[in-house]
Amino acid sequence: MWAVHYLVTPSEVRAGRLPEPARRYRDALEEVVRWVEEYLPADHPDLGRAGPVCPYVRPSLDNDLLWLTVHPGASPSLDRLAADAVHYGRWARRHPVPARLAQFKAILILLPDLPPERGPEVIDVVQRALKPRFVDDGMMIGQFYPGCGIPASVR
Repeated sequence: MWAVHYLVTPSEVRAGRLPEPARRYRDALEEVVRWVEEYLPADHPDLGRAGPVCPYVRPSLDNDLLWLTVHPGASPSLDRLAADAVHYGRWARRHPVPARLAQFKAILILLPDLPPERGPEVIDVVQRALKPRFVDDGMMIGQFYPGCGIPASVR
Protein backbone atom coordinates (compact mmCIF):
# COMPACT_ATOMS: atom_id res chain seq x y z
CA MET A 1 0.00 0.00 0.00
CA TRP A 2 1.34 3.48 -0.80
CA ALA A 3 0.28 7.06 -0.49
CA VAL A 4 -2.20 8.60 -2.86
CA HIS A 5 -0.62 11.95 -3.64
CA TYR A 6 -2.45 14.73 -1.83
CA LEU A 7 -1.46 17.54 0.48
CA VAL A 8 -3.51 19.24 3.18
CA THR A 9 -2.80 22.37 5.18
CA PRO A 10 -3.13 22.68 8.94
CA SER A 11 -6.24 24.83 8.48
CA GLU A 12 -7.83 22.11 6.33
CA VAL A 13 -7.00 19.53 8.99
CA ARG A 14 -8.52 21.69 11.74
CA ALA A 15 -11.65 22.24 9.63
CA GLY A 16 -11.95 18.54 8.79
CA ARG A 17 -11.63 19.25 5.06
CA LEU A 18 -9.68 16.13 4.16
CA PRO A 19 -9.55 14.10 0.96
CA GLU A 20 -11.08 10.67 1.23
CA PRO A 21 -7.80 8.74 1.71
CA ALA A 22 -6.84 11.02 4.64
CA ARG A 23 -10.10 10.84 6.57
CA ARG A 24 -9.24 7.68 8.47
CA TYR A 25 -6.05 9.43 9.66
CA ARG A 26 -7.77 12.57 10.92
CA ASP A 27 -6.69 11.97 14.55
CA ALA A 28 -3.03 11.53 13.56
CA LEU A 29 -3.14 14.61 11.33
CA GLU A 30 -4.74 16.67 14.11
CA GLU A 31 -2.11 15.48 16.61
CA VAL A 32 0.75 16.45 14.29
CA VAL A 33 -0.82 19.84 13.55
CA ARG A 34 -1.02 20.51 17.31
CA TRP A 35 2.65 19.47 17.68
CA VAL A 36 3.66 21.73 14.78
CA GLU A 37 1.67 24.70 16.05
CA GLU A 38 2.39 24.38 19.78
CA TYR A 39 5.74 22.63 20.27
CA LEU A 40 7.94 23.50 17.29
CA PRO A 41 7.56 27.32 17.44
CA ALA A 42 8.09 27.41 21.23
CA ASP A 43 11.25 27.66 23.31
CA HIS A 44 12.40 24.44 24.94
CA PRO A 45 14.80 24.24 27.90
CA ASP A 46 16.56 21.13 26.57
CA LEU A 47 17.68 22.83 23.36
CA GLY A 48 20.77 24.38 24.85
CA ARG A 49 20.02 27.66 23.08
CA ALA A 50 17.42 30.42 23.17
CA GLY A 51 14.60 30.48 20.65
CA PRO A 52 12.06 28.13 19.16
CA VAL A 53 12.63 24.44 18.59
CA CYS A 54 12.32 25.19 14.86
CA PRO A 55 12.57 28.86 13.86
CA TYR A 56 11.16 28.10 10.40
CA VAL A 57 7.79 26.79 11.55
CA ARG A 58 6.09 30.05 12.58
CA PRO A 59 6.85 31.78 9.23
CA SER A 60 5.81 28.60 7.42
CA LEU A 61 2.47 28.52 9.24
CA ASP A 62 1.91 32.27 8.97
CA ASN A 63 2.39 32.12 5.20
CA ASP A 64 0.42 28.89 4.56
CA LEU A 65 3.55 27.09 3.42
CA LEU A 66 3.22 23.90 5.44
CA TRP A 67 1.43 20.84 4.09
CA LEU A 68 0.84 17.33 5.37
CA THR A 69 0.16 13.97 3.79
CA VAL A 70 -0.09 10.39 4.97
CA HIS A 71 1.89 7.37 3.80
CA PRO A 72 -0.19 4.45 5.12
CA GLY A 73 0.92 0.97 6.10
CA ALA A 74 2.71 -0.67 9.00
CA SER A 75 5.37 -2.10 6.65
CA PRO A 76 5.96 0.55 3.99
CA SER A 77 8.16 -0.18 1.02
CA LEU A 78 11.34 1.86 1.39
CA ASP A 79 11.43 2.38 -2.37
CA ARG A 80 7.82 3.60 -2.45
CA LEU A 81 8.35 5.92 0.52
CA ALA A 82 11.49 7.32 -1.10
CA ALA A 83 9.65 7.80 -4.41
CA ASP A 84 6.84 9.63 -2.62
CA ALA A 85 9.34 11.88 -0.80
CA VAL A 86 11.00 12.70 -4.14
CA HIS A 87 7.56 13.40 -5.67
CA TYR A 88 6.74 15.88 -2.89
CA GLY A 89 10.20 17.42 -3.15
CA ARG A 90 9.62 18.08 -6.86
CA TRP A 91 6.21 19.53 -6.06
CA ALA A 92 7.76 21.86 -3.44
CA ARG A 93 10.40 23.09 -5.88
CA ARG A 94 7.74 23.83 -8.50
CA HIS A 95 5.20 25.39 -6.11
CA PRO A 96 5.54 29.13 -6.71
CA VAL A 97 6.12 31.43 -3.75
CA PRO A 98 8.00 34.71 -3.45
CA ALA A 99 11.74 34.02 -3.23
CA ARG A 100 11.93 35.47 0.30
CA LEU A 101 9.48 32.78 1.48
CA ALA A 102 10.88 29.73 -0.36
CA GLN A 103 12.89 28.57 2.66
CA PHE A 104 9.68 28.20 4.67
CA LYS A 105 8.00 25.61 2.43
CA ALA A 106 7.58 22.36 4.35
CA ILE A 107 5.85 19.05 3.72
CA LEU A 108 5.36 16.52 6.50
CA ILE A 109 4.84 12.92 5.44
CA LEU A 110 3.11 11.08 8.27
CA LEU A 111 3.49 7.34 8.75
CA PRO A 112 0.79 6.80 11.39
CA ASP A 113 0.61 3.02 10.93
CA LEU A 114 4.35 2.52 11.39
CA PRO A 115 5.17 1.15 14.86
CA PRO A 116 7.45 3.69 16.63
CA GLU A 117 10.24 1.15 17.13
CA ARG A 118 10.48 0.77 13.33
CA GLY A 119 11.25 4.47 12.81
CA PRO A 120 15.02 4.00 12.55
CA GLU A 121 14.82 1.14 10.05
CA VAL A 122 12.35 2.94 7.80
CA ILE A 123 12.45 6.70 8.29
CA ASP A 124 16.18 7.04 9.00
CA VAL A 125 17.10 4.80 6.06
CA VAL A 126 15.01 6.80 3.57
CA GLN A 127 16.16 10.12 5.01
CA ARG A 128 19.86 9.15 4.78
CA ALA A 129 19.43 7.88 1.23
CA LEU A 130 17.68 11.04 0.01
CA LYS A 131 19.47 13.74 2.01
CA PRO A 132 22.35 14.30 -0.48
CA ARG A 133 19.88 14.68 -3.35
CA PHE A 134 17.65 17.05 -1.40
CA VAL A 135 20.60 19.18 -0.19
CA ASP A 136 21.95 19.35 -3.76
CA ASP A 137 18.50 20.66 -4.78
CA GLY A 138 18.63 23.33 -2.05
CA MET A 139 16.19 21.56 0.26
CA MET A 140 16.32 19.75 3.56
CA ILE A 141 14.87 16.38 4.49
CA GLY A 142 14.52 15.57 8.16
CA GLN A 143 13.13 12.79 10.26
CA PHE A 144 10.89 13.02 13.30
CA TYR A 145 9.51 10.14 15.31
CA PRO A 146 9.22 9.21 18.98
CA GLY A 147 12.69 8.66 20.37
CA CYS A 148 14.55 10.20 17.42
CA GLY A 149 17.59 11.91 18.88
CA ILE A 150 19.04 13.21 15.62
CA PRO A 151 18.94 17.01 15.38
CA ALA A 152 17.90 18.69 12.15
CA SER A 153 20.69 20.15 10.06
CA VAL A 154 21.30 21.13 6.46
CA ARG A 155 24.54 19.16 6.10
